[in-house]
Order: sequence, then structure tokens, then C-alpha cells
Amino acid sequence: MQTNLEKFDGIQIENWMQKNSALLFALRLEKLSIGSFLGLAGMVAASSILTVLALLLSQKRRDIAVLRTLGLSARETVKTFTFLGFSLASVGVLGGLVLGLCVSYYIQFNPIRLGTSDIYYDPTLPAQVDLWMVFGVMLVSAAIGIVGSYLPARAASEVNTSEALKIK
Repeated sequence: MQTNLEKFDGIQIENWMQKNSALLFALRLEKLSIGSFLGLAGMVAASSILTVLALLLSQKRRDIAVLRTLGLSARETVKTFTFLGFSLASVGVLGGLVLGLCVSYYIQFNPIRLGTSDIYYDPTLPAQVDLWMVFGVMLVSAAIGIVGSYLPARAASEVNTSEALKIK
């Protein structure tokens, strides 16, 4: 007499995760590489903002000295140039936000076809706008803009007026 277990001797059982392990690994790797790429792009953008703001204030050294000579206090100097730098950073970030959202929503509602489903698992370029992520990026950009404006402005407020106004 055969038992139920003897009937299934040559059969292997797999769940969907085991069966599609290569696909799941590829998706995990894709997510990691895209995250790394976006992180590097964010670091490049942040360093660009900081560089432009520091360069702006280093070029305005003479103007800062004139303002200080006319009676602008160190605190008012920091406040003025922090506001100026943050305004410039805000214009750039908001312009990028509008352009990025326009392109992202266009791709989300008009998917780009990459090829046939014989080659790709998903033949379209998937896109989904995550408004929480957009909000988070805006907060980080604002923080970078404030810090990136404040630090050079503070250094610029300590400019020696007689040195800066010296004719070379």
C-alpha cells in the first residue's frame, strides 16, 4: 500500500519568491542604483548652491565694506545677505521643482514605451510622483539654502572694511 508522501517523491515545491528570485534581486539592485544616482545628483546640486552663494559673497566683499562703512551693522549684514542668498537658492529650487514635476507628470500619464514585452518585464518606463518625497526634497533644499546662505554671510560680515576698500 502506497502512502500519500510516496506519490510525490520527485516533486519540488517553490514559493513565488523562490521562483522569481532573480527578478526580485534585479529589482532590488535597480532600486539601490537609482537611489545612489539620485543621492549623488542631490549632493552635486547642494554643492552647486553652496558654491554659487559663497562666490557671490566673495565678489561682493567691496560692496559689503561700503555698506558697513555707511552704518550697516554686522547683524544686519548677515541678515541681508542671508536673505539674498536664500532668495537666489529658492528661485533655482522652485524653477527645478516646476520643471521636474511637469516632466514627471507627463511621463506618469503618458508612459514611454521602451520595447516589446518579450525583452523587458515591463515595456514602459514606470513613473509615479510621490508628493511626500517632493515635500521632503523641498525641506532639505530649504535647509541647504539657509545654511548655505548664512555661513558665507556670517564670514562676509566680519570683513575688514579698510582692507576691502583699499585701492589695488
